[in-house]
Amino acid sequence: MVDNILQKYINQDNIKEILGIPCECLIILKEFKSGEYNQNFIFPHPVTDKKYVLRVNKGSQLHLDNQIEYEYNALSLLENTGRTPKVFFVDNSKKILDDGVLIMEYLPGEPLDYKSDLNIAAEILADIHSKAYEKLRENGFRENFFRNAELTKEFDGVIISKSPLNEIITECNKMFDIYRKSDIADKNVIKKIDEMFLRAAGIIFDSRELQKYKATIINTELNSSNFLINGIDKENYLIDWEKPLIGDPAMDMGHFLAPTTTNWKTDTILSTDEIHNFIRVYKEKVGDRLPLYNIEERTKLFISITCIRGLTWSAMALVEYLGKVDRPTHADTLEKIQSYLKYEYLDMILREYF
Repeated sequence: MVDNILQKYINQDNIKEILGIPCECLIILKEFKSGEYNQNFIFPHPVTDKKYVLRVNKGSQLHLDNQIEYEYNALSLLENTGRTPKVFFVDNSKKILDDGVLIMEYLPGEPLDYKSDLNIAAEILADIHSKAYEKLRENGFRENFFRNAELTKEFDGVIISKSPLNEIITECNKMFDIYRKSDIADKNVIKKIDEMFLRAAGIIFDSRELQKYKATIINTELNSSNFLINGIDKENYLIDWEKPLIGDPAMDMGHFLAPTTTNWKTDTILSTDEIHNFIRVYKEKVGDRLPLYNIEERTKLFISITCIRGLTWSAMALVEYLGKVDRPTHADTLEKIQSYLKYEYLDMILREYF
């Protein structure tokens, strides 16, 4: 049920004016797909029937006080890509509502199918990375913003990831420490994941020269459900921009292709040939719009590091799930987390990706 305060909020005259809705018309909200950190509602334009999404922020994976403004800033920069929702309104004042809100256009489409839609996904990422790269530089972004830690941590309201491989490993260590110190910690799981940390340290050290890349806006959460697919030669999109960064496009590539991502909602693990073909199509679609120095090698690095991230998050999440008084309602999530920490799965990750 839609809260009366929220229903009253969306019918303010200033919001109607922004959306081109006559003041006398009533906007009716309906509940829509929601996540852990956001509630989403959908409503049609009373005259044109164009659909919009009202997004109510409930928390931040990036631990930001201005999370909804952060998403708005990123989506505003991405509008020229034609692959993301257009944003119309943001309010983080919390004067009327307790939470920040965002209004954006509704986009149609089905979740990505790893077996049939990989080339479409490659084209979506190529457009987003290339056109965002162009937009950032139009706005004055230069590599010294990215290289010099003393200059800035953000540009146009989006966080700059200056050393992504090391940043991810630091995050993973913090998550895994929660598991290490818990009563449910399995010594063999710790041993296997510690071996991944050890190998990753060598990979990162050996790859220092590969980290000379051109920064663009990246999504960082390329799960199949965040793609909206309508088919070849049709409009296809990438939504859910909770954690965008200015960083290495290979970070998105690695996250998308890693087994801990493809396995999350499906049973899919991409083959070596599928991974190589995806990168080939991505490079073809990018063309000369974005410098792609050593993109194959950098993507391979991020696949490995993404595996550690998925496994250490699962270990931390298992502690949190089993520590609840009530059993978690999302039994499928608990089952998937537990499957990621099975010895056979960990051995497969070590063998194939390290």
